[in-house]
Amino acid sequence: MSVSCSGQGWTEEASRFITIWATYIGASYGVRMGSHIWVDVFVDYILPGRFRPQVLILTNVCCLAFTAWMTVLAWQYTARLMGGATSPAMYIPMCTGYIAIPVGCFMMSVRYILSIAGQVQALINPVSAGESASAR
Repeated sequence: MSVSCSGQGWTEEASRFITIWATYIGASYGVRMGSHIWVDVFVDYILPGRFRPQVLILTNVCCLAFTAWMTVLAWQYTARLMGGATSPAMYIPMCTGYIAIPVGCFMMSVRYILSIAGQVQALINPVSAGESASAR
């Protein structure tokens, strides 16, 4: 009876950790691909075309500020968990799941910096930015 009731508790825990990591890595990939639906709707359908580059840069700067702030806060929280509790089924540190948040937010911040740099370059010198995009 005890053998059949024990189940595979570690699988639930592992899937939870994997889901957390996949969420934050996927969010970074979403930043890279520019797949923010609210930004697309606002920029594509509401704003006139001549303000679009400036609004995209401003939007990315705001998102960068948020993800940088979240990186710091998440790292502070995760640092408090290091060396503390372990997960009940897999016996790994609980910070293993939580550290995905500062890592993912840091990756998003880097993606926003790269996006802002490309957008500023395209705004300053549209010809060379268009040539470099077509060269890829």
